[in-house]
Amino acid sequence: MLEFSRAMAWSRWCAGVAGAAASIGFCGLSARADGPEIRPEPLKDISHIRWQGCPGYPCKEAKSPPQAGMRKDAIIVKFNADAKVRLRAEGLVDLGTGQIKDPAVQATLTKYAALGCRWAKMHETVSEDKLDQMRDTAMRTLGKMLTDMNAEMFLFVPAGVDRATAIDDFNALSIVEMAEEAPDAAPLPAAGDYRGNQGYLKTASEGMGSYSMRLLAGGTGSAVRIADCEYSWNTAHIDLPAVTSLVANASDPFADNNHGTAVLGEMGSRRDGVGTEGGAYGATFYVAAANTTTLGYNLANAITASAAVMSGGDIILIEQQTTGPNYTGVPAGTQFGLVPSEWQQSVYNAIVAAIGNGIYVVSAAGNGSQDLDSAPYGVGHGGFYPFQAANDSGDIIVGAGCPPVGGSSTDRSRLGFSCYGSTVDLQGYGEGVYTTGYGDLYNATVNERYTAGFSGTSSASPTVVNAVAMFSSVYETRYATFPSPGYGRNQLRNFGTAQQGGANPASQNIGPRPNALSAWNGILTPGFPPANNICSSAIDTSSHGTFIGYTCGASNDAAGGCSSSASPDVWYTYTAPVSVGGTLVVTSCGTHDYGFTDQGIDTVMSIWSACGGTELSCNDDIGSCAGALGTFRDSSVSAPVAAGQQVLIRVANFGASVSGPFQIAVQLVPSNDACASAIDVSLGGTFFATTAGSTNDGTASCGSSATNGDVWFTYTACDSGTLHVDTCGTHDAPGLNLGMDTVLSILSACGGTQLACNDDALAGLPCGASDTSTLRDSKIDLAMTAGQIVKLRVAKFGTSVDGNFRLNVSFNAAHDTCGTAQLLAVQTPTPFSNTCMTSDGFTENACLAFGSADITNDMWFYFFAPSTGPMRIQTCGSLFDTKVGIYDNVCPSGNNSASIIACNDDACGVQSIVNFQAIAGHDYGVRVGGYAGARGTGTIIVLCPADFNRDGIINVQDIFDFLAAWFAGNPAADTNGVGGNTVQDIFDFLAVWFAGC
Repeated sequence: MLEFSRAMAWSRWCAGVAGAAASIGFCGLSARADGPEIRPEPLKDISHIRWQGCPGYPCKEAKSPPQAGMRKDAIIVKFNADAKVRLRAEGLVDLGTGQIKDPAVQATLTKYAALGCRWAKMHETVSEDKLDQMRDTAMRTLGKMLTDMNAEMFLFVPAGVDRATAIDDFNALSIVEMAEEAPDAAPLPAAGDYRGNQGYLKTASEGMGSYSMRLLAGGTGSAVRIADCEYSWNTAHIDLPAVTSLVANASDPFADNNHGTAVLGEMGSRRDGVGTEGGAYGATFYVAAANTTTLGYNLANAITASAAVMSGGDIILIEQQTTGPNYTGVPAGTQFGLVPSEWQQSVYNAIVAAIGNGIYVVSAAGNGSQDLDSAPYGVGHGGFYPFQAANDSGDIIVGAGCPPVGGSSTDRSRLGFSCYGSTVDLQGYGEGVYTTGYGDLYNATVNERYTAGFSGTSSASPTVVNAVAMFSSVYETRYATFPSPGYGRNQLRNFGTAQQGGANPASQNIGPRPNALSAWNGILTPGFPPANNICSSAIDTSSHGTFIGYTCGASNDAAGGCSSSASPDVWYTYTAPVSVGGTLVVTSCGTHDYGFTDQGIDTVMSIWSACGGTELSCNDDIGSCAGALGTFRDSSVSAPVAAGQQVLIRVANFGASVSGPFQIAVQLVPSNDACASAIDVSLGGTFFATTAGSTNDGTASCGSSATNGDVWFTYTACDSGTLHVDTCGTHDAPGLNLGMDTVLSILSACGGTQLACNDDALAGLPCGASDTSTLRDSKIDLAMTAGQIVKLRVAKFGTSVDGNFRLNVSFNAAHDTCGTAQLLAVQTPTPFSNTCMTSDGFTENACLAFGSADITNDMWFYFFAPSTGPMRIQTCGSLFDTKVGIYDNVCPSGNNSASIIACNDDACGVQSIVNFQAIAGHDYGVRVGGYAGARGTGTIIVLCPADFNRDGIINVQDIFDFLAAWFAGNPAADTNGVGGNTVQDIFDFLAVWFAGC
């Protein structure tokens, strides 16, 4: 007996934790507490339900001649659920007693063993434990008793054994629920000779909204798995995705490789711009063979094998049909009388178990032209009538409808071959479908075949699977749970495009054509707005690129212009890089004209200074986007942004137009996009910038970047030395391959000669710890002369993605340290710059006396005193606040060095003059820098004693001025520095003057 006590205990336990588990669906197939639906019914108490079984005729199948389309090598025997019959190595056993003791059963088993018959599990791929688990879950979810799929067996009968007699013999046993014929593989639906296009991907009513749904996260089907139950696949087709097989020993009864290939192509054909494109190409795909070399045709096993590896929200497609009571098989190959596969109870049981586990099942209605509501489907058949509403399996049965273009009748009308009736849920394109396989459209090789005429309920069913996959995947991506199969089916039916009458009346129901976008919009109410519905919750787009969003369920949060002041709106934020501004450009191109003409919503966009701030830019219709056709309804806005500035981007519907998904492309046209607008980085440091939005303005010989968009910087060397430029820390921060792959080059001028180029900083000039994974950052060292100007170009590598980068700039100046001091010629003005110098770190009290800061960003000179006497060194006329120190013997020994002779900060304005007494032939060090970090350019000069009036020229006027000072007793005339003005000072001065210094 079924362990009802275990079911009762589970039910009570779930009831006790229902409140805590409601938000995660722990005990049932529920949505999150904040989801829009979906609260599946609580788990049901099934302890009171007993298995009714089928005790005898007329419930069980009566003996009759073999029906056309049935297997000749096997029958199906389903044992009662309470019997716990299982197949073991020793044969059939009763799990309760270990053996089957009923004498009548033993006699029948012995009879057919002697005839050479053998038993096999119908669901050979899935373990008994897994089948039990699936059954338990489905019963507790659905609240009804289900058959024991472990008790469904094949009895293989050798040639000569009468199958009808065997069925009667087993149906006579009380332990057997039902013995019946096993269906064989039905003929494949023939592909019609139609021409069309993939209109089923377009927006309603022509299609099912695939292109628009793809604008939503998960809209490609990326969150779901799809299993195709059939055969005849060519998984090596160049346009098909990777496919996993779930059933071993697969065998194609028709030795064909087109039908399954065409089905997979409708759903998963790659989006590569070649051939066709699947409606749910982002899904993960499986195939489950309905025919194997071990058991022959066995669709039920393919379904359970698929369900066993799937989870809630995934999809099983049954691309099969089976023989109904009106099928005769005459003439050969006819399809009249074929019906949905669930007419076979073993298939029905597998479908119900899958749906009870939250898995969608989509089934072809069949090409048998049958009214499934008619009398033949409510009599006989062992009392099993799956097409009646009371016995609805929960799957989505798909009929074949006429397409809007190139069809043989009115759009969305029933095609004559399609089965119909109240059990049929939705319709798909039943003719003229472009997809992979067959080769009537293109046939270069067996792996490059395409058709424009795939037809039947076989072509219709995968088009509906696309709608189911998009709806389920978008739902799961947003809410982190899946929509139950019943809910999803209802949404697609309720929001579909209604069936029409044509050659066949609309009363012959095949259901509406699904509209996945409308079904999704139908659950997005104002109670469930987008995450960025209000400005303060704006989504950051500073990384640039394409962003997908939707206005469904949004409210109005701003009084914007361009006919959208009261429209639903959503918000994004953008912050420019800290080192570079530019023009922010945002477009919604690809929204209204996505994929084909006029598919998406009509957008209005604007840029704002802040939430509630000033509207900087607004646009309704851009007029044209690249590749767009039809009516132009996409938008484009732009506004200047400064480095580090943040702005807000608003996206809204035009007026009262329909809400829906959209995509926006965000890019900053950098201010240094053109070489002529290069940013000056001569002071060195780290600069953050981007190539996103840049255009091509130069070339490079490395990194396949010659024609890529680029941005520019300029550097002027303040001294001779080595320029170090790199993008280290861009690609591999923090040790991961996250950033842009850069290419760095240096040119002599805009349009000038390339001086250096580097793609990846490798062994020669590594980035070190900032480039620890795949090495993609760039680095250049370049020798430069004082005053030289170069242009730095940054671009992306090859076809890699544009993005943000960091540029590190430093310079090793030749005269930055005392050991590399530059010689000064006396009486000769020497230009200098400390813009690229570092600070040596010496602290000199003599210099601190002249202001509170020491000499910083210093560089070094030296000179030899030409004569003994007072000398002057000055920076008067320089363009920054200078500070100068004089050292004996060129280089000091450290802080507060005894060798410092003199220091000055401000003497001629904020520039410096140092006077000291020189000794002829002695060498002196000159340390020149800025006060408190000041940087700039200037001129330094060493004036000798002969230039007494310090005008930079040695002439006779210096003699007159000297003598005037000597006679006046001016200490400046003490040439030899011994104290007091003596005649010797005159002789010493004249000696220097006649010597030229």
